[in-house]
Amino acid sequence: MARETAVKAYKTLRQEGLIDSVPGKGFFLLTDRISDSPRVMLVLNTYNSYMQSLYHAYMGETGQAATTDIYFHNNNIDIFRNLITAYSGRYTHHIIKPPFHREVPELLGTLDKSRLLLLDRDEYKDLMRHYLCQDFQDGFSRILRQIKPRILRYEGLYLIRSQSNLHPQATFDAFTDFLEEEKIPGGILPRIDEGELLPGRGYIVNSDEDMVRLLQIFREKSWIPGKDGGVIVYNETPILEFIGRGISSISVDFPRMGRLAARFVTGQPDSRVTLHPDYIERHSF
Repeated sequence: MARETAVKAYKTLRQEGLIDSVPGKGFFLLTDRISDSPRVMLVLNTYNSYMQSLYHAYMGETGQAATTDIYFHNNNIDIFRNLITAYSGRYTHHIIKPPFHREVPELLGTLDKSRLLLLDRDEYKDLMRHYLCQDFQDGFSRILRQIKPRILRYEGLYLIRSQSNLHPQATFDAFTDFLEEEKIPGGILPRIDEGELLPGRGYIVNSDEDMVRLLQIFREKSWIPGKDGGVIVYNETPILEFIGRGISSISVDFPRMGRLAARFVTGQPDSRVTLHPDYIERHSF
């Protein structure tokens, strides 16, 4: 047979997860189980509480219709590069939430675009055939204007730039534009510093760690969320309803995102979807 035919056959077997190659040694069997069901490489940044909601909804929807392996890159481009180059060839489908880095478009370009779903992050969606992303800028701006009467109860609004959950820059741009246009005092804080926190202000955090630290400071100072200061968490999780009298949030529907990702795998794709956030009002703001 032609050499190109053999190369194509090996590539197909790798995509189906049956074989893998070791440079300088050749090809080796990974399994003797042959199946026509999709094999999915799901790549997330981290397994936090809202990604857990997405994952459980995704697995509940796919059931036995697909085999899914989950990987994490922790916003590290070296880990992400190694995952794509070493493991992507084993899968028929790829659902990927990438880090923000200049190498990402090239790495994603090595994958079959017809079976690649860009997840959550929207910086690269114009390069993709299929995406399922958040509206980080206009959606956030709309929510801030929606809750402006509540914001004006406070002496300023501050957004914490988390170091553990690297949020897209579009969110911070929308926040800064809102403050300037509405002439509301406030700004972006690089971290939660107890010395910079004052009563009567509103705070938005976008990581579980920052939420816990902020609420600890509130407790130490005997401040009541929603009375002595406002607290909003970016990204909804079930536990927020049960913390204190409830913590307000700004979030897209992550279980819905998981179900839509599952539809991409099972052959009913809504191939270009942007999810818009909602404000969930509780007693903390």
